[in-house]
Amino acid sequence: MDIFDRIGKTATKAYQFTADKTNKLSKEAKLRINMNNKKSQINTLYKEIGKSVYRKHLDLDLEENDIIEEKIKNIDILSDEIKNISNQLLDLKDIKECKNCYSKILKEYKFCPNCGANQSENEIKNCDVQDYAEDTLEILNDEKENN
Repeated sequence: MDIFDRIGKTATKAYQFTADKTNKLSKEAKLRINMNNKKSQINTLYKEIGKSVYRKHLDLDLEENDIIEEKIKNIDILSDEIKNISNQLLDLKDIKECKNCYSKILKEYKFCPNCGANQSENEIKNCDVQDYAEDTLEILNDEKENN
């Protein structure tokens, strides 16, 4: 009976691991779709701003300044939302950006291996050059696969 218990526990662990991984991939896909939609909205706003600037240049519509300002504010809002989504994507991979140099590093690093900046809110992890090189390669490969 002991062997069946072990098989059951192993199967349960495998199922849980697969479910967690699928959940992460699903969240990542949804976040990427959301981010791409916001980027598309920004591109549309850029085009509209360009048209408004040109109309203003031709002096066809004097109220274009208000329209342009509103669209620029929308771009700022969308850009902030994209940054938030990007941070959520990094969080799913247990990665963060260095506060100083914006390098992508593991969340658990207390200091950035790239610039040495203190990442005060995280626990200490001893980091040697080999660990950093392996972690960096993994991050870059993940980014390459996702783009």
